[in-house]
Amino acid sequence: MDNRNPLTYEAAEIQLAELLAQDLDQRQNYDHYSTDDMYTWSTVFSNLFHRAWPNRAHPEFLDGVDRLRLMYHIPKVSAVSNRLQELVGCRLYFVEGHTDPTTYLLSIARNYFPVTVWLRKPIQIGYIEEPDMVHEVLGHAVMLSNKLYFEHHRRIAQVFLDIMKQAPMSTVELLAEWVARFYWRTIEFGLTRDDSGRVRVYGVGILSSAEETIRSLEPGASHVYLPDDPHLACRMLIDESYELDESGNYTGKGGMRTYYVVNGFHHFHTMVNALKDVITKKLAQEKLVPIG
Repeated sequence: MDNRNPLTYEAAEIQLAELLAQDLDQRQNYDHYSTDDMYTWSTVFSNLFHRAWPNRAHPEFLDGVDRLRLMYHIPKVSAVSNRLQELVGCRLYFVEGHTDPTTYLLSIARNYFPVTVWLRKPIQIGYIEEPDMVHEVLGHAVMLSNKLYFEHHRRIAQVFLDIMKQAPMSTVELLAEWVARFYWRTIEFGLTRDDSGRVRVYGVGILSSAEETIRSLEPGASHVYLPDDPHLACRMLIDESYELDESGNYTGKGGMRTYYVVNGFHHFHTMVNALKDVITKKLAQEKLVPIG
């Protein structure tokens, strides 16, 4: 999620309508994938499936790979979209590069998720900064196939939109940054305990990179265990700033410096429910918008 240059709600509605009007099959143009593209997808999938995900990925994520029937060949994004529609009521739509935060979150609140269809090059198999189809299908789409997680995703988006409607436009970029910090440290790069208490990966920015998945759980990795109090946990996530490069990517090239651990998906659920209250009060404390 890029937190920069948010559109007004009305402008985002117009942009989203234009994006949703595009045909996924036509934009993907499946026959144009090269032999290198096929090699890249199969190699990345094999590295993730056999080397990185076992004993590291949260079991719900692995179930999602099965739910979406993803394998060693490049999937048709329209087929993935149709399967998501069957499972949770979400559909995919095509974008090129980053979308502004208002359009991005508006689409999620309306049960859509943006994907690109370009693939990294063979020399980028291990790590890539710009989100590609691997990140968005083998990462985001897989987790979105879980109904509860999908609802969490929608709730985060709705928090932004609800507060945006009552906040002056001058504060919306700051609001987008706070939501992006929460999103980045949970949806993108989050860790969680599973039912046995073991730390697993659920952040899709980690899970779409074999090296990042392995690195995140190495003994020397920096883990911050979030407090059980959901309001305090939210404040920890949104208060600490981070830096983005010109492409909207985290400047910790090659991986995150610190990973935040939630105490299971129920804990994450309580944090998502507390997010609106935490941000609204933070805005009020800084005299940017009244509590309401």
